[in-house]
Amino acid sequence: MASDNLAGESRASQVQAACIAFFVLSPLFVGARIFARVKVRSWSGLSWDDGTLVVGWIFSIILSAMVMLSCASGFGKHIETVTDFNDTKDLSLILKYNYLAEIFYKLSINTTKASIILFYLRRFVTNWFKIACYVMLGVVLSFMVATTVGTIAQCTPIEKSWLAPGGSCIDIKAFWYANSGISILINVIMLALPFQPIHASSLPGGQKVALTIVFAIGAFTTITGVIRMQTFEWAGLDYTYNVDWLMWTVIETNLAILCGCVPVYRPLMAYIFPKQFATTSKIRPGDNRRNTLAVFSRSEVSLAPSARAKRMSRISIMPHRKPGGWDHDSEKGLDDLPLPAPPGIRDPNAPPRRSSMLRDAYVWLNTVI
Repeated sequence: MASDNLAGESRASQVQAACIAFFVLSPLFVGARIFARVKVRSWSGLSWDDGTLVVGWIFSIILSAMVMLSCASGFGKHIETVTDFNDTKDLSLILKYNYLAEIFYKLSINTTKASIILFYLRRFVTNWFKIACYVMLGVVLSFMVATTVGTIAQCTPIEKSWLAPGGSCIDIKAFWYANSGISILINVIMLALPFQPIHASSLPGGQKVALTIVFAIGAFTTITGVIRMQTFEWAGLDYTYNVDWLMWTVIETNLAILCGCVPVYRPLMAYIFPKQFATTSKIRPGDNRRNTLAVFSRSEVSLAPSARAKRMSRISIMPHRKPGGWDHDSEKGLDDLPLPAPPGIRDPNAPPRRSSMLRDAYVWLNTVI
């Protein structure tokens, strides 16, 4: 009777639900990211960070497929109902699928991290920050190679990983703990990197807070990594029934991809909701206005038009920009928008137009503020 009760228990649906959910969500997020890039700069807007994230997403799909096949083979049931002492065929098949899932987990999570670092390099311009990103990129790629090779060669011969007779294996649980601990440390460093450049930028306070929140979304990946690490203690007890570690593996991998897509969505939101996400209500990228901001005294405004234009060309300065801030060049942010001249100052070569001083002052103040 007890055996019959055990045979009816299965936790496979928990893992399958996570896989199916991300089978739906991940393509939507990745597709929206590609659309946002292409909408801003056509296909030339795509770069290495987009390509590596797509590769990481493909690895995550293979990971989820291996997990689904493992569940179809009996993963999620009690180990007593999966096999007995005379037949370990089903357990061997489950271990083989889980072995492949672990390999693609290492490839997917680290490729996604590399994509995020490449995104940093595309958006921030400070020299020290670029050097730090290149160092982190080297660490992530080296860690990916080391952990992938370590997972493949965790047993000698390799077939020992799915219960082949003979040979030996490393302490697999200790290897899991070491891999997760280093991965979480890398996540924390990557989360901390953008805060200083954002703080040093010339963006308004509200935009700084918004950017900080966007990049802090990656903390969810770190949290899932910590939760996954805590499930290792029970992974070896009734191995096929304790599915938590594999379920959180799927969640962590796909959540990293989703978080990696979010910072790219501002142009997409501006396209869907132009009023809510427009940088300014009066100036648009591509306007043919002078990219200058001049300061004039009352006496200088009374000068003849030609003298004012000459004076303007001498004292005009580029809009102030703190070094090492957020780089809007590829998305035409606030710092890159051309600003009109102050009211009363016009280019003498410009065609005549009917406009009151009051309207000119309103447009100028609304643009600068």
